[in-house]
Amino acid sequence: MASQNLVIIFHSKINVMKNLITEEFKTKFKAGFARFMNITIVASTLIAGFGLGYYFNELKMKPKAVNETILNKEVRIAIDSENKLIVMDRKTGQYVIYSDSVGKAIFNMYATKIAQ
Repeated sequence: MASQNLVIIFHSKINVMKNLITEEFKTKFKAGFARFMNITIVASTLIAGFGLGYYFNELKMKPKAVNETILNKEVRIAIDSENKLIVMDRKTGQYVIYSDSVGKAIFNMYATKIAQ
């Protein structure tokens, strides 16, 4: 009977120790995981911020204006039904289409030059 009591006490102490170890492990694991998640969030935010800053200029880049004189003998100029200006290279056949406001502005400049 005494040996049974010792075995029961020993098993209950082992169960108490297991519970303490598992509870202690759970709290340490939760704390470690929370710290890991905080570091992960901060690191991913920093990486995203640096990436956005690096590519910001490329994302908002505006097309550069070409300051080039084109001779009338090199190109053909036409206006389509939507008043868009079409400039076609006579040699290669490549063309560029400009919006209707550009076509109107060039037409007005050309008309005032002829009128003078």
